[in-house]
Order: sequence, then C-alpha cells, then structure tokens
Amino acid sequence: MEHLKERFLCAENFQQAWAEVAKNQGCAGADGETIAHFARDSDRYLAQLQQAVSEGRYRPMPLRQLFIPKRTGGWRELGVPPVRDRIVQQALLNVLHSLLEPQFEDCSFAYRLGRSHLLAVEKVAYWRRHGYEWVLDGDIVAPPVLMQQALVAALKEKQEPIPPPLFVVLGYGVRSPISVVISSDETTWEIDMATLYLVQQGTTVKLMQERFVIQAPQGARQEAIPEIPIREVERILVFGNVQLTTQVISTCLELQIPVIFLTQLGEYKGHLWSAEATDLLIETAQFERQKDDGFQLAIARSMVQGKLWNSKQLLLRLNRKRLLPEVAEAITKLDEYRAAVGVAGNTVTMDQVRGYEGAGAALYFPALGRLVSSPGFSLTGRTFHPPQDPMNSLLSFGYTLLLNNVFSLLLAEGLNPYLGSLHGAERQKAYLAFDAMEEFRSPIVDTLVMKLVNQKILKPTDFTYPNAKGGIYLEEPARRIFLKAFEARICEKVAHPDVQEPVSYRRVIQLQVKRYVRALLGNEPYEPFRRVI
Repeated sequence: MEHLKERFLCAENFQQAWAEVAKNQGCAGADGETIAHFARDSDRYLAQLQQAVSEGRYRPMPLRQLFIPKRTGGWRELGVPPVRDRIVQQALLNVLHSLLEPQFEDCSFAYRLGRSHLLAVEKVAYWRRHGYEWVLDGDIVAPPVLMQQALVAALKEKQEPIPPPLFVVLGYGVRSPISVVISSDETTWEIDMATLYLVQQGTTVKLMQERFVIQAPQGARQEAIPEIPIREVERILVFGNVQLTTQVISTCLELQIPVIFLTQLGEYKGHLWSAEATDLLIETAQFERQKDDGFQLAIARSMVQGKLWNSKQLLLRLNRKRLLPEVAEAITKLDEYRAAVGVAGNTVTMDQVRGYEGAGAALYFPALGRLVSSPGFSLTGRTFHPPQDPMNSLLSFGYTLLLNNVFSLLLAEGLNPYLGSLHGAERQKAYLAFDAMEEFRSPIVDTLVMKLVNQKILKPTDFTYPNAKGGIYLEEPARRIFLKAFEARICEKVAHPDVQEPVSYRRVIQLQVKRYVRALLGNEPYEPFRRVI
C-alpha cells in the first residue's frame, strides 16, 4: 500500500493526470475554473494540489449539475467535477487501473480505457448475429427533434460552445474514418494551378521517374493518389508530419514549385521557394512604392471596396428567401461604407479606410450568422488565434488555405508577399498576401463554409473539444472533406473582365495579381474583383 501511495503522490503522476485532463477538455465545474485558466500557471497549481492531497487538506467540491432531456420525458442529470478534482481522480486512475482492470467482466464497456459505446454496439450486433433476440437493458438515447432544439437553445443562451460529445447525445452520428481523395479539376491545365495536399500523418513523398510517389506510413491504409506526374503539380501544401525526400525538395526548387508547410490543423509555418525565381524589377518597384502614400492609399481603397462589395453580394444571395430585416440593414450599411471608401476625389485617409473595413466586418459576420440554418452551428462574430467555435474554425481554416494559394501566386508573379499596402509592413508577415486575399474571402471561403454547414455536409461532431486555449478545430476525416470541397470551390469557373471565357477562381486570383503588377509598374489603377450574383 505504501508503494501505491508513493506512486499516486509523485509529481510525475500528477503531471500525467493534468495532461490527460487537459487533452479531454470539458467545461468548468462548480468553482467556475476552466482548463484554460488552470493551464496559465499549471506548474504552480499542480504543486499546490499535490501538497494539499499529501497533507490531507484536499477536499473535493460539489459537482456542477447539468440536465439533458430523456426520450421518455423528464431530464437526465449530469455531474461535472471541477478541474482539480478531475486531476486527482485521473491520478488515482493512473495507479489503480492496472490493478482493477483485469477484474472487470469482458461484457463491461463503460468508462474503461480502450473501450467505447461503439464497441458495446458491436458486441450487441455480434450476439444478434448469433441468434440472440432480447436485450434486457440498453441505454440508447435519441431525443425528438423538438427536445433537441430546446436543449440547443438553452445552451446557446449561456453563450458557451456546445461540447462535441454532447451532440452525440442530441442524435448526431460520429463520422466514420473513411478515405477521402482530394483531387483537382485543374490538373490537366498548365495555365491554371494544381495543388497537391499532403494530409496523412507519417506519409513520405519520394521521386521516381518524373513522378511524385506518395507512400503511406507502414501498416496504414493508402489514403491518397499514390503517384502524381510532376508536370501536373503547381504547388504543394504539407500538413503536419509529412516527409519530403531530398530529391523531392531539389526538384521543387529547380522547377520553382512552392512548398507551403502547415501544422496538422492548418496553421501556416513556412514555405520553400527558390531565390532564382525572384523578379528584381518588380520587387524593386515594390520597395519604391512603399514610400508612395498615394499609391498605397489607392490600392487599399480598391481592395477594401472589393471586399465590401463581395461581402454584400453573399448576404444578398443568402437573404433572398429569408428576407431578414437585420441582414437587409447590414447590406445597406456595407453599401454605405463601400461608397465612402470608393468615391473618387474624397479625402479619406488610410486609417479611415481600415476603419471602414473593420466596421464592415463587425456588421458582416453577425449578419452571416443570422443566415446559418443548421442546428448546432452559430456565428455572432469572428474569433481567431484560436477559433473558439465550429463556424470560426471553418472560416479560419478556409482563410489559411486561401492565403497559401494567394501567397504562391504572388511568388509566381515575382512579387514579395511581405510588402503590403492595406495591412502595412511593421512585422514580418505576408501582408501583401493578406491584402490580395481580402476580396476573395467571401466568394470563396465564406460561400463554401455556409454551404457545408447549411447543407449539413459537416456536423457539430466533426470538431475537437476546446483545447487549453479554447481553440476548436476540425477532426479527421472532416478536414479532408473540407479540403476536397475547398479545392472544388476554388476550381469553380466565373466570369472575369480580363478574359473572354469563364475561368476558375484560382485563375481569377492570378489575374488580379497581374492587375496589381500592372498598377505597381505603371499608372494603371488597380480594379478589384467584383462578384456578380
């Protein structure tokens, strides 16, 4: 027993327990302390907790009560312990699990490591296939639609994100780990851009006879196209733990194929690009234009005008049947802001242009949220770094993908992506890429997100539990579904005044980059892309 007590009270055990509690997330208990608050000074809090337990001063707190409706009427009570109590419980479990686990029956599934309700269902199905017809007690919850909407409304009223596991209780299924192949309709075009997405963790990319060979990790299912001709790849996006051989990297540098590195969740880390591709004439003009206040203001005004126009167009299209007055009011205000920014000869300043952009966003996102029709999704405004709800998670992921496409197209035209106009250049960020993507946020990303949500292609259970910082992200394989849908969206064709035939949105971005270059090198004004509905 003394040996077990020492194992339980050791600092390493409490650290492991905290890591497990932080990973599982969960809402605050009766004391109101969140995972994020504990994480801010976890070393000190853990030391205090460990000392209180070892000295016999620790006392667990009452559980926080939550109620969910039962199918047969009434409410089911849930008890949520505080974060510190969960840590102590996990520390005990770390020690006792190996002793008690062998004593449990094989038919027991609840609260056991490596077992779940899915395995329980499989066991029931197994016995059914063997001729058994009766179940004495099955705890299966499927609330009626009306009861779900009452519960969701109550949770929204508290202005807290609904934990993804709770949506299982509400009747949402968990997505099966199916393979999703991400392809591009543009791979046969050399004038357009084909993107290779490398998503499967542990993948290795090799070079073999003018082809990129994608090799899945040992023992894993091959989830991507195994071989791709090099000539069909214009950019590569690497998500997380993916290895490129030296030969692949050398080929990308030689053929000027940009490689963008991101975290597994889609956050930008860096890029690979050949310095030989730099156009010194264009980059020199960029540096000179940094001192030209008139040029900078004119570019900023045009880009913000285009952004506000396209934001208005999406709201108009989505509100055609709904006819919500608050959305109509936002549309009117966006038009007013656009006029104030874009009228020739007025004395608007750069700060005012940025102010109109910010005011437009403050109106636009709540209005867009009013047009979300899928239960379990809501949008009251933008939260990022990190995104704190599913809608903002989708928007942030989509904007990251859009930024990387814009970034590589800027490089392809010889531009320095870090020298912007609207967003300035005080820090080392890709400000020109942020500038150039503004007019495409709504027609590409926001349109896609609203489609995936309102058509219920993505579900509330497709997202992670909030992490220590409150961030919520897409789970696998939902991230692949989003990538596939994003590629399809950016390949959709649309009219552009600079060409006769409809071209893909990716080609439109390239045409807008060329417009920027012409404005940079001469006196031709920059005209933003305007979406037509």
